[in-house]
Order: sequence, then C-alpha cells, then structure tokens
Amino acid sequence: MPINKKTIQALIAQGKIEKAVEQLLQLAEQHDEDLYNLAIQQSARLNGLRQQVMSGVLSESQAELTRNKITYAVNQSLDDVRDHWEIAGGEAPPPPPPPASDMVKILFLSADPSNMSRLRLGEEHREIQEKLKLSNNRDRFMLAERMSVRPADVSQAMLDEKPVIVHFSGHGAASGELAFEDANGLTRPVSPAALSGLFELTESVKCVVLNACYSEPQAVEIAKHVDYVIGMSDAIGDKAAIAFAIGFYQAVGAGESFERAYKYGCAQILLQGIPENLTPKLLTNLA
Repeated sequence: MPINKKTIQALIAQGKIEKAVEQLLQLAEQHDEDLYNLAIQQSARLNGLRQQVMSGVLSESQAELTRNKITYAVNQSLDDVRDHWEIAGGEAPPPPPPPASDMVKILFLSADPSNMSRLRLGEEHREIQEKLKLSNNRDRFMLAERMSVRPADVSQAMLDEKPVIVHFSGHGAASGELAFEDANGLTRPVSPAALSGLFELTESVKCVVLNACYSEPQAVEIAKHVDYVIGMSDAIGDKAAIAFAIGFYQAVGAGESFERAYKYGCAQILLQGIPENLTPKLLTNLA
C-alpha cells in the first residue's frame, strides 16, 4: 500500500497517531530532511508519553491531552508535504535494528575523579536502565556497569562482558583526553590513541557513546575500528548529556538503528528545552 499525504491524514482521522508518525518518518526521509527531523521529534514525544503512562507519571487523561497536542503538531507539519510525494509501503522500511542476537549487552563505564567537578552519573545510569526496562524489547538487553573506572578496568570489562554497545559517562578535556581515575580516585587522563588501540582489539563492539565534554577527538580515533561512534564536539552540560542518553536508549530499546537512535538523542535534548542538540556528533565506519 502506498504511503502519501492522504494515507497519513486518514490514519490521523482514525486516531492512529503512532502509525501516522511512522509513515511520516518514512515519507519525509525520502523527500525532506527538515520535515524528517520534525517527525523524529514527534516520535520521541510519543515514546516518552507511552513510558510516562506505563510508569504512572501521567494519568490517561493527561496523556490524552498531550496526544492531542502531538496530533495537532503532526497535522500542521503535513502542510509541508507535497501532494505528489509517494512511496511504496514496502520499499522504505525503517533502518535495521542493532545487531540481531539473543542478547545485546551494553557496558556502562563511568569515572568521576574526586579532584574534578561532580557529575550526575548515577542519574544517567538510572535513566538508561529505566528506558531499557520500559522498552518493548526489554528481554534483548543486558546492562553491565563499571563505576570509578581506571584504565585497566576498561580492558578487563571489555574482555569479561564482550559488549555490543560501550557507553562512557564522565569528564573530557579540550585536549581530547578522557578523565579516568587512578588508584587514589584522582584524574588519570587517557589519550585518543590509547583508547583507540583497545577498540582495535575488540570484535563485539558495534557502537560507542562517549557522553563526555570534548570527546569528538576520541570518537574520531575509535571510529577507525568501530561502526558507530558518538562524541561531543564541545562542552556538554549534565542535563543535556542525560537527555541525550534518554532519547538514544529509548530508540535502541525500540529496535531503531544506531543512526536513528542518535537522532532521537539529539531530539530529546531539544524537547527538554536545552540548546545543545548540535553538540553530539555521529561518526561511522561502514566502508
């Protein structure tokens, strides 16, 4: 069945806003990048709304009010859809999900040296854990964590866990170094070349998230060996870092590709009213 402006309008009229947004994403992806990004934002709002209802944060009546606002916004965005735009329903499927396996293991690494400003790393970990537990594919994911990591802890964790996704949360320096901890809990800088050498030895890792300030240089080096790497091009605040993690793992939990999960993370930063959505950068190595 073709997807076009009329089919999306029909779905909205039937109250099927989730399906309407899904079709709008597919159609806009082929024709208009700005409209595609708007559709991602509405999809992220719907995902967040569903999880708030499931966790009891919102009542059904409150959720319905928000759904109506989303429906109105989607209707408004259809003004930018041209009447001649059309794709075949089976020709533009969503990108493939993360690597298919019985279990997708995520390794959460964090470091917060005592001689640096404190970060809300525990909150970030809780949000990731919660979003995976609320996802439809919750049984596919296992979250392993290593806190207050020293350089030797990272290699040991990689050997022990053999993760598909590695997520680092902590400090980064403008020089491109990440701040791990030493035996006394103080800063132990690790250079991009050193960390890249470790990922060159790993075969299981398909995606790395460096949720730390100025981590793009690290991402550039790691992307020589890993398919998808996300780093930060500038300093990033706690709230923006946590918002990115929320959006990213909501999408991963829903079976979205890493590329689209990255876009959901950026969209979540905007949805929370934080002007740092351009700070995360995605690098790929799919040659």
